Amino acid sequence: MEHSKTQTQPSPPLDTESLPDLQRAADQAHEAYEYEAAIAYYSRALELVQARSADVDAATEYYLLTQRANCHGQLGDFSAVEADLSALATLAKKMGDLKRQIEVVNHQVELMNRLGQVVEAQQAADTAVSLARQLSDRSLEADSLTVLGRAWEQLSDYTQAQQCYNQALHLNRDLGDRSGEAHNLWDLGAVATFTNRAVEAQEYLETALGIYRDLGNRTGEANVLNMMGHAVGDYARRRAYYEESLAIFQAIENRERQSILYNSLCLVYWYLGLYNQARYYGEQAVQIAREMQARFALSEHLESLGRGYLGLGAGEQAQQAFEESRLLTQEMGDRKSEAYCWLGLGRAALARQRPDEARDLLQRASKLLAELDIPADQATVLSWLGAAHLELNEWTKAYDSSLEALKLLTAADDASSEFPPQEIWWLHYHILQAAPERTPLSTSHNSEKMKEEVNLLGNEPLWNCLDRAREIMLDGIATISDEGLRRNYLNKVSINRNIVVEWTQQATYRDVALTALTDVARAGDIQDQLKRMLDIGLRMSVSRDVDTLPNFIMDELVELSGAERAFLVLLDEAGQRKFVVSSGIAPDEIEAVKTEATPVLDKVATSLQAILLQNVVNNVVPKDDPPELKLRTVLGIPLLSSSKLMGMIYADMRIINGHFSQADVDLLTVLANQAAVALENAAWGRTLEQRVDERTAELTTINSISQALVSELDLEAVIELIGEKLRAIFEVETVYLGLYDPDNDQIHFAYNYYHGQRYHGITINYGEGLASKVIETRRPMLINENVAQHYIELNVEANDFPAKSYLSVPITVSDSGSSSGQTVIGVISVQSTTQEGRFDEADLRLLTTIAANVGVAIQKAQLFEETQQAKNVAEATADELAQTLDHLRATQGQLIQSEKMAALGQLIAGIAHEVNTPLGAIRASIGNISHALNDSIHQVPELFKRLSPEQEKDFFALLDKALASEVSLSSREERKAKRALRQHLEDLDLAEADLIADTLADMGVYDDVDAFIPLFQSDDISFILQAAYNLSSQQKNSRNITTAIERASKVVFALKSYARYGQSETMIEAEVTEGIDVVLTIYHNQLKQGVEVLKHYETVPSILCLPDELNQVWTNLIHNAIQAMANQGELEIKVFQDNGHVAVQITDSGPGIPDEIKARIFEPFFTT
Repeated sequence: MEHSKTQTQPSPPLDTESLPDLQRAADQAHEAYEYEAAIAYYSRALELVQARSADVDAATEYYLLTQRANCHGQLGDFSAVEADLSALATLAKKMGDLKRQIEVVNHQVELMNRLGQVVEAQQAADTAVSLARQLSDRSLEADSLTVLGRAWEQLSDYTQAQQCYNQALHLNRDLGDRSGEAHNLWDLGAVATFTNRAVEAQEYLETALGIYRDLGNRTGEANVLNMMGHAVGDYARRRAYYEESLAIFQAIENRERQSILYNSLCLVYWYLGLYNQARYYGEQAVQIAREMQARFALSEHLESLGRGYLGLGAGEQAQQAFEESRLLTQEMGDRKSEAYCWLGLGRAALARQRPDEARDLLQRASKLLAELDIPADQATVLSWLGAAHLELNEWTKAYDSSLEALKLLTAADDASSEFPPQEIWWLHYHILQAAPERTPLSTSHNSEKMKEEVNLLGNEPLWNCLDRAREIMLDGIATISDEGLRRNYLNKVSINRNIVVEWTQQATYRDVALTALTDVARAGDIQDQLKRMLDIGLRMSVSRDVDTLPNFIMDELVELSGAERAFLVLLDEAGQRKFVVSSGIAPDEIEAVKTEATPVLDKVATSLQAILLQNVVNNVVPKDDPPELKLRTVLGIPLLSSSKLMGMIYADMRIINGHFSQADVDLLTVLANQAAVALENAAWGRTLEQRVDERTAELTTINSISQALVSELDLEAVIELIGEKLRAIFEVETVYLGLYDPDNDQIHFAYNYYHGQRYHGITINYGEGLASKVIETRRPMLINENVAQHYIELNVEANDFPAKSYLSVPITVSDSGSSSGQTVIGVISVQSTTQEGRFDEADLRLLTTIAANVGVAIQKAQLFEETQQAKNVAEATADELAQTLDHLRATQGQLIQSEKMAALGQLIAGIAHEVNTPLGAIRASIGNISHALNDSIHQVPELFKRLSPEQEKDFFALLDKALASEVSLSSREERKAKRALRQHLEDLDLAEADLIADTLADMGVYDDVDAFIPLFQSDDISFILQAAYNLSSQQKNSRNITTAIERASKVVFALKSYARYGQSETMIEAEVTEGIDVVLTIYHNQLKQGVEVLKHYETVPSILCLPDELNQVWTNLIHNAIQAMANQGELEIKVFQDNGHVAVQITDSGPGIPDEIKARIFEPFFTT
């Protein structure tokens, strides 16, 4: 009985070898789709049954054989299935159980159908029906009739199949078996589908769907939805049915059926030319089939996936998929699927420019399909075989093969269930075009061949062949309700695209109306489109992958709109456009398309509104093409999030495929808005993850240093340990630790690793070098470029190997005698002598935290030395020693408290990205100045040669007016002012009114221009105005830089104040409520999680205060309140007058301050 090669595998070990345990393990493996393991368990159980046959019920053996046969079938091991079914037949006969014998015959019929033994299958099924009637088992008779109907289907005798299904249906209705009734309705719907009776199929299937839903049978419901997808000709509805069916199978976790639906969706998108989507669904189907070890399903899914790869032009991947599928089909004996694999391999060989290999592969496919008598699909193979012959310059063979394909296809009414029939007509047209001397047939062909061609193609074979290809192509989407999918079908499928272009050119030449192509558009189903938009939005909202999201957006854009060419542009932090992903644009055309699209994108960026243009000239096509191929319909859509421009979408298509409309604008605007939010969320998520990773790495580094310092009390050892750690962390050429000696006014470099070499005993006078500047200012210094220039500006002498990147921070320790409570005792520096931009804010934060730990460690080491000396002091100094040790413990406590300060400072650091905005403005302005200055250098000498004295006077007067202009207008106001200026200039009959108005507006000059009319009348006005603009723009960009620097300085100062690095300031009048609202804004993200803020502000006067210091107070109170309430509760803030004072009362709904710590709340750092 052990016929299957998979049965030779040993079963996984069990603690016991009892039959119930083996059967339980087998069933569990079966349910988990672990078919090979299940087969091994069933086989071991059957061995025990045979060894103890007298003690085991025959029904148990029957069950084990049935389950094992099912597993073999899932793996595609049909020889093993056949052996198990034969054993089942023998066992059922031995048991004298006629019902089971009939059940086995029905299973054998299903196997025969799979193996292509269709005649034998029909005969066996007929026998099963007769036996069931003899047994008078009406339920079994209904089941057997259903199996017989499928056998007739395989013989393409749909009339007989329908009769069987109708008889089974009546039996099940008489028996009250609603599940069987629904199943037969499903079968009748399938037959109606195959015989092109769409309305009848819909009626059968809708009835079946209602029954399954009444029964709560989710599997039956999903199976009917799948068949409804097969039945409907509208590919938009087909896609919807498949998606609904897939969602049910996902909900009930039926992975086997999931893979089938993924495969169905793969083929839908392949047919429509949306190959990226086809690849995605195909890969999902293949993955599930692999995981399930379902070899039969895997072979089918690989063949579908191969088609998707071919559409993408991925010939190598297609070849691999088809080859793996072919090997599986040969192992399983599935000859029909094997033929499809040979076809796929032949097409993949053609795609890889291997026509001789393709010819041999396609001949195998043709022979196999001829033996199986599948003429429509054989026609497809023969047409591609003709293409292979043509590539080999074998025109006669190409023609013969292609003509035979047309004959087979015509006999099949131009219908194929697997492949688009227009391929056959197009490939034949291509072969006719290549005929010697442009004649339909070569002279070597006999008159009989010519008669066949005339019968098929008439007296104008070329045109008739092409026109027939167009007709069949359009028949494929005659009922489609989605305009975007219709457009994709026409411009994404390469053969369809070729048919459209060629037919348009030939029809124009023949003066044939193009309405046969242009009048097939249909309005989309709004409800379906809105549903799809909701689904797309949900999928985008959960996506957090910044790398794959643009591709997803592009795929959805193309699917929705049917755009022939499209690309996505995103703006970087500096506002520069970044070309991210495209569709339908050849690599060598990208730059040309981007150039064509620039004016559209400029308008979108300026207006922040969608742009729709019609009949735009396309410069990439040949000049002699008809207008319908030259002109394009164009869309530009902004990606806006909170009114901020994130990027833009550009899409276009040739008008022969239709025109974009306002409906497209509305649909894609919704998509663009969803995409903008998703992109922003994904970018923020990645930034947050990076920050968490950076912070984790920083804390790990700090922790390792802290642990190393805790156990070390020798000062020299502490300094050595710190230096080596810094070298390991930063991996730079220069690291030093300098200690400041205020008594001698010197800096001693206790650790000095300079330009890759250690130095000892180096001392400089205080005031020399950048180290002195860091100690003097008590502030970190980060210089990432032009370090040498900073040496000059700070009046510091550079060393022999000046750094290209420089980072230093002061080492401070607590000092109650100092006004700031801190004293600088030294400096730590890391420097790169080879790389600019080496350090960033994270490095600065890390080194600052390390310096704080170092300060404590050095102070601790120094205190330890003092303690060692104090050991020799008399007993009377014992109390002083105890106080010193207590002070040491307090200092250690500060090291722990510093982590709390770092956490508090992290909130402020989180908004430091606001500095990027002024920095971006500075970069842009510098670029503008550089460009203008470069132009001015060349223009000015020539300018003064051309200007007369009077013109020179007017020129400088105009320049002064532009430089004095500080007008700030909105976009709308600017357009209005420019129009008024242009009209005024036109009224004065100035020839270059448009140019003058545009340039003056760019210079900020909108009125009072009459004094410059003589200048504007110059023949050189374009050159003069450009020179004036370049000179004035340098001043204005300098002003922009100043404003941006002031803004950046303000942000940095606020951040430093927040982190308690502020300096004393002069008191000024300020509004208390403004400061509170600023802090509430900073904490908005934490507050919105569950804290309700109640503000009760009375009208109070301004007060004389230090606003930044007050803001720190509000920050501490609000931060502590949020923590006390655990981010949930009410925060009440009252501001009112009280006896001539302004009072602020902040109350939270937290548990309050415990009595035992109330006395300590004003201790330094206790509450941070």
